[in-house]
Amino acid sequence: MKKIAAAALIAFLSSALCADFIRDFQAANRLFNERRWAEAAEAFGQIAETAPSAHKDKCLAYVARSLAMQKKYDEAIGAAGGIKNPQLRAYATMAAMSACGKNKELLLAFKDENIGAWPEEIDYLGYKMRGTAWYNTGGHAAAVCDLEQAAARAGSDPWPKWEALYYLKCAAEQAGDIERARQAADTLLADESTGRGGWPYLLCAFWKIHLLIREKQFDTAERMLAGLNAGRTWGQDEYQLRYHETVGDLAGARGDKAAAREAYVRAAAVQTHPGYTENVRKKLEALNQPGEAAK
Repeated sequence: MKKIAAAALIAFLSSALCADFIRDFQAANRLFNERRWAEAAEAFGQIAETAPSAHKDKCLAYVARSLAMQKKYDEAIGAAGGIKNPQLRAYATMAAMSACGKNKELLLAFKDENIGAWPEEIDYLGYKMRGTAWYNTGGHAAAVCDLEQAAARAGSDPWPKWEALYYLKCAAEQAGDIERARQAADTLLADESTGRGGWPYLLCAFWKIHLLIREKQFDTAERMLAGLNAGRTWGQDEYQLRYHETVGDLAGARGDKAAAREAYVRAAAVQTHPGYTENVRKKLEALNQPGEAAK
């Protein structure tokens, strides 16, 4: 991964650092990457106490993020407040707010932050967090601006880039810019590093297929559905439901009620969130009403 992987971080550190610090930093970073948040917070906190002044801030930023992932918001904000570098302090504070769903607080504090002046190791993450906060609070046009920056600056760091592209698609769609939404989805779907997996990829794929169905490009939609399903083992989750539901939507748009009903029955049998299955049941009911088409 670009910029934030352990190797890149260690390379960024001064060669003058002692071997003990590098070893301890690597060990703490492994805990963080393994999502062992409590252990990572403790480890980075201990390192920060004796870290060279030039790198104490970086350790405290990890403490703040680890605490935030445990939803320990006040403690995370406190740790971030101890960071001397203003840009890294802003990043760590924003990360704590983002992880704890404090979207309004994030925008109140950082809507005018010059994220473009941050170091490239964190600038794209700042844009992604603020863009997502804009999206979650209905500021779709502002979200588009920030998320475009996030996707463009993320380089080869995959997950932040995929998430930025997904939310960019959503924000552009909500702003009424379907062409920009299509471009964001196509960029994500064309990224070979996704391996056709992960929720940003799958949600963009289903969205694009439904767009093709609305545009009556049925053959293209069918090919894309077949490619999405090729070699995939669908688990008992919302994505399996979405797949069968989308098959039914395509069949219904083509006027094949029998095939649509069969696909919706398979979708409704998936054990997942009741809201998803209820939507499918409504489509099944609509098929049984004369003159009604599945929507």
